[in-house]
Amino acid sequence: YDKAISQFEKALSFLPTYTFALNNLGNIYGKLEKYEKAAEYFHRALAVQKEFAPANYFSIMIGYKEWYALRISI
Repeated sequence: YDKAISQFEKALSFLPTYTFALNNLGNIYGKLEKYEKAAEYFHRALAVQKEFAPANYFSIMIGYKEWYALRISI
C-alpha cells in the first residue's frame, strides 16, 4: 500500500481536487484500518464532488465499522 499512497499523494500535489486519488486513498486507509484517515479522504472527495457515490458509500461503511467495533467492546 505504501507505493500506492505515495503515488496518489504525488497526484494530489499536482491536482488537489483529483477525486479518484482522494477516494482511493480513503479506500487504502480503510483497508489498513486507519478509519479516521480514510474518512478524511472520503470527506475531501465529497467536498470536491458532492455526489461522488464511491466516497459516500465508503464513508458510510467506515462509520458503520467504527460503530460496530464500539458496540462489541461494550
